[in-house]
Amino acid sequence: MLANFTLNGLEQIISPDQKTRFSEAKYRNKNPRNDEKHPKKFSKYRVLISNSLIRYADDFIIITNHAEEVNNILDKVKLFLEERGLKINTGKTEILR
Repeated sequence: MLANFTLNGLEQIISPDQKTRFSEAKYRNKNPRNDEKHPKKFSKYRVLISNSLIRYADDFIIITNHAEEVNNILDKVKLFLEERGLKINTGKTEILR
């Protein structure tokens, strides 16, 4: 119960700052010769950013679909925990790509 009370609000802080981002991989796949028929700003080269949280007692898993979002989320979570007198256990933390 204390873990639920302490971690309440974590779901909101992991929400992405931007809803979409440019995808270099998508751009390269569609334009292998970097032909500029469609400039990079077009929506067909953007991806929707999605972050999800799974909590179980005092442990949690954060899932994102964009690699650049990982460090942003990690910084937010560290700040969130520090405000509550907690810190991330680096021995148990894994970042998988």
